[in-house]
Amino acid sequence: MIECEAIIKKWGNSFGVVLSKPFLKKNKLSPHDKIKIIITKESKKNAAQKLWGALPFWKTSSDDLEKYADKEFDLPV
Repeated sequence: MIECEAIIKKWGNSFGVVLSKPFLKKNKLSPHDKIKIIITKESKKNAAQKLWGALPFWKTSSDDLEKYADKEFDLPV
């Protein structure tokens, strides 16, 4: 699976996503190739902002904090 970030742009009464030429070349994509797009909306908060004030304990090791963050954000352990 290929993953990239893009911004939705307005074109007349429609919306679209632009894929850069270097991205297309790197992933060997050409005009008229059929692709499947899975859309997820990116949160405006970064991981640090999500964690700020969410940790009930502050006197733990960095390893324990990392495990907690992985669990909270469903990251692979």
